[in-house]
Amino acid sequence: MAPPRRSTSRSFSPPKLPFPTSTKQKVSRSMSLPWLRRRACWIVLVLLTSSLYYSSLGPSSSSHHTASLPLVLPIPNGLVLPHYEASRKLRANPLDANHALQVDQELTVRIPKEVRAGVATSLIVRCGHPDVESHCAGAYRVLFVGPSLVSPPWVNSHEKFKGDPRRIRVNFTIHDPGRYSVYAYPEHDKCDHWQTNGEPLYNKMVAQGSPIKLDVVGAAPVEESTPCPPDVASREVGRWISKAHLNPAHLNPTSPYYHWLSGALEPTSSAAEATTYSHIWAPFHCKIEHHSLRQWVEIAKPDNVLFIGDSVIRDFFCLVLWVGLGGPEKGDCTFSDRVVEGGYHTSNKFLQHLRRDGGASTFRFLWLPEGDLSKLNDYLATEPKMTHVVFGVSLSLARESPERYTAMLGPTLRALASHAKGARILVRSSAACVQAIQCYDRIVVESIPGLTYFDVYSTFNNHPGASSDGRHWGAIGAYGESRPELGVTEYALADAMFSSWAG
Repeated sequence: MAPPRRSTSRSFSPPKLPFPTSTKQKVSRSMSLPWLRRRACWIVLVLLTSSLYYSSLGPSSSSHHTASLPLVLPIPNGLVLPHYEASRKLRANPLDANHALQVDQELTVRIPKEVRAGVATSLIVRCGHPDVESHCAGAYRVLFVGPSLVSPPWVNSHEKFKGDPRRIRVNFTIHDPGRYSVYAYPEHDKCDHWQTNGEPLYNKMVAQGSPIKLDVVGAAPVEESTPCPPDVASREVGRWISKAHLNPAHLNPTSPYYHWLSGALEPTSSAAEATTYSHIWAPFHCKIEHHSLRQWVEIAKPDNVLFIGDSVIRDFFCLVLWVGLGGPEKGDCTFSDRVVEGGYHTSNKFLQHLRRDGGASTFRFLWLPEGDLSKLNDYLATEPKMTHVVFGVSLSLARESPERYTAMLGPTLRALASHAKGARILVRSSAACVQAIQCYDRIVVESIPGLTYFDVYSTFNNHPGASSDGRHWGAIGAYGESRPELGVTEYALADAMFSSWAG
């Protein structure tokens, strides 16, 4: 899928504020009456211009506007506002709301103060620890927080300097102009702390200076407002846009984005929906409507749906699908900490939902963490013919070599395509639970007729604060409270999946 085009509308740069730049300048100017008059006139002009603009939008849009007034007029068709206003430096941790940022003073980041929207650029992280092998990470989770969320994927963004293991270049592209806070977290691929405590260090430790301020200037990306077609590829290229930065012009019924945004912003029949979250997944080339799980089943009318995979797919089945469709409190998805054969963690699951048209949609989950071919064949031989299948690539296979990965997964996927001929089969890619995961699944899937590859890596990777990091989502307790966005990526996945089936 091609990257977004840039808008031909007027682009934006940070406003040149007539504020003092030094203590000496501040003293002299504070005693200058003409300067005070010019400053007061400038502030009045900005407020008056902004007020006239928002009043022109009508009461229906201004009542929904939650962001502060920008210092520059918004782009006419941009989904989010640039917001270059000065802001205090927050010490909140976007990956762990219950803990303040802890700074590793031996990590430094070199990054430009200003970059162009839609143009590839880079930053350099340097580790100054004496023991490079033990204390210098092999990768960094770099997170840009502003009008949109951006986190460069580890797979193709990192470059190591030849002969200098302390430095790593991270390439990135930000499409939405505005001011961003930049966080750089070390990701230790092999860490005893992860194994013993189950709490990765990158939730807390950041490079010196984080959050670093970065201005992204230029034109907004060109947005397509039309609904996404049935192919899932159109849903893969996008970003998470901030509700606080939404352009209020598109909250007016005259906007082509109004229908899409109204579904994403207004409460639906289920309380546990993405409407309560602070960001919306917005593909560039089309827009995905948001509905509750009950509404999606009425729209798509799937007959027999089979989910196959490990704990990541089980979390989706039990904590999104089961809850969203009102599955019984006591049943296959009743959580238990006990890991026993046939228990919650490893058992197959079943849910039936009666539709208003008199039909029934059945949903099944098959525990198949490593693509066991014989187990899959036995299961498919005894179950009714499936109309829809979602196969989740196991995280346990993600660190295998491409050759071993293909040898383990290929036969299973070929058997699935053969058994479920005529079914709509989605093979969901690995999610970015840990950045250093390699994604070889596309190579395997695209070589097998009858399978559709669904790349969700970007959706999950760009919103790490919503990821459960491969943990059992239902078992993380207070850790879930520290990540209030937990689950929004799964709801975005549900919208993308069901909308493709309804098309």
